[in-house]
Amino acid sequence: MGRLIGRMALTDKQAKALQSGDKPVFDGKVTGLLLTPDKTGSKWTLQFSSPVTGKRRDASLGAYPEVTIADAREKALAIRRQLDAGKDPIYERNLEQQAASIAAAALTFEKAARTVHEELKPGWKNEKHAAQWIGTLETYVFPKIGSKPLDILTPAGCADVLRPVWLEKAETASRTRQRMHAVMQWAWAHGHNAANPLAWSITCCRNRMRRKSISPPCRGATFRCS
Repeated sequence: MGRLIGRMALTDKQAKALQSGDKPVFDGKVTGLLLTPDKTGSKWTLQFSSPVTGKRRDASLGAYPEVTIADAREKALAIRRQLDAGKDPIYERNLEQQAASIAAAALTFEKAARTVHEELKPGWKNEKHAAQWIGTLETYVFPKIGSKPLDILTPAGCADVLRPVWLEKAETASRTRQRMHAVMQWAWAHGHNAANPLAWSITCCRNRMRRKSISPPCRGATFRCS
């Protein structure tokens, strides 16, 4: 445990006098704020009990003197305000990191498409075709849904990707859809989604374009890897 200096506010003179091996010193102005000396300098810590888990927490606030006494108090008080509101900033940060890790690990459309592309490449003798296969997805699909996890893609969302392409380049749209279909069929076969949204995207696209009095020049919904 640390020691209190007469329950008075910690001063720079006292902080600078700390040596490696000395006990941590509490600041008498902010509850739980202490300065711990070690071989590389002194480090600020705020000790508190989590209002979420009930466990003791040690929040690192930086090194002294880079983080001044005033700065350390300001950081500590900001955390204290969160604690008063029933929040544990360390607990919430851990949850955010876990969510970020899960999101990073989730298979996105682009990751799946590149995997499918690599699996199909050995069967293609034409390198130009192999480049065009992934190229259409890079141009028309990845910018819109490439970063999205496979299990949240919907027929309407896929139709929205294809619709503007159909209006300008019917043949390109048809090939793009075939390649999207191949990716989603692969994903379905490997258990990454419950259904292939491309099986319904043609219907969605037709319905949306009919509302604009435009007929899509599509060629049906058959599955091809071309």
